[in-house]
Order: sequence, then structure tokens, then C-alpha cells
Amino acid sequence: MKILKFIFNLILNIRSNTTIFQFVIFIFLLLLLAVIGIFSLIKVVIPFTYIAL
Repeated sequence: MKILKFIFNLILNIRSNTTIFQFVIFIFLLLLLAVIGIFSLIKVVIPFTYIAL
């Protein structure tokens, strides 16, 4: 729960200190990084789970 609150406060802080265009680029890159992270997690967890079974 604290990590979500931290990320939310970080986004609000970045929003108040940057322009709209910079903020949109930051959010786009943050979402891209999240998608890559989830994809990488799936690519690692599924094979190791299959091997463990």
C-alpha cells in the first residue's frame, strides 16, 4: 500500500514541477516500463513454474 501511495505522490510531484508535455511523456514512458516489466516477469515466472512442477 505504501508503494502505491509513494508512486501516486511521485506522479503528483512531477506534475506540479513540469509542463504538460513533459508530464505526458513521463507517464507514457512509465507505462511502457510497466508493460515491459510485466512481460519480463511473465517470461521468467512461467518457465520456472513449469520446471518446478
